[in-house]
Amino acid sequence: MATYDFQSAKSEMDFMLKRLKQEIEGNNIYGVQVPLNHPLLITRGKNSLVFRLPESGLIGKSSFYDMVSEEKDPNHKGYYMLAGYASGLIGGGLEMTIQSLQSMGFDERTGLFLPKMEEHDCKVNMWHHKRVHYTLMPDLREEGKYQLQDAEDFSFKSHASGQSLRELYDKSCEEILLACKSGPYELTCAGHGSEEDPEPAIRHIFLVQFNNEQAKLALADLNHLVIRRK
Repeated sequence: MATYDFQSAKSEMDFMLKRLKQEIEGNNIYGVQVPLNHPLLITRGKNSLVFRLPESGLIGKSSFYDMVSEEKDPNHKGYYMLAGYASGLIGGGLEMTIQSLQSMGFDERTGLFLPKMEEHDCKVNMWHHKRVHYTLMPDLREEGKYQLQDAEDFSFKSHASGQSLRELYDKSCEEILLACKSGPYELTCAGHGSEEDPEPAIRHIFLVQFNNEQAKLALADLNHLVIRRK
């Protein structure tokens, strides 16, 4: 089993965040300003920014951002205003979700995996309480060996393992939904769904790790919800 230096990754992420300009209005700090062309920015999802951390080999993912256009930026360059709230807007939310998924057995199943993840935060201003939360995890692309895509957008029909993977995806989503609706768990949404309609949020937690020969489901996008015992 691979070992990861999360402490080194935390140092890298904290150092990067503290060097970014803060989004300040009056006495409030709302987050940090991430340049559109930041050298460590790998990609942006619908809800998160993802950074590479070259010394540790891990990635850092921080959620809840808005894009500020060039017209609204005093420097006329544009940037992402990263709020960096905790997973599901609840402190310790990621840990609760991981423990719940492990209790359901999702860390021991063929065809899918639950990667190692840790959530941390960084106090970006010594005079203000604002903290930017982020998730540390391995880069599932594994130095170009695999591609990654949201499972809800993946073309299952175009891959050799697509049919069985689609069946596993649908079955897994249904199992989590049932466990939260009538089982011992409850789900709090902070994007991609709601407590009244949690299925979109559940379907969004899965990524597909794939190449031409193989494909697996990864429960790796967990920042927009919290699953915990009732």
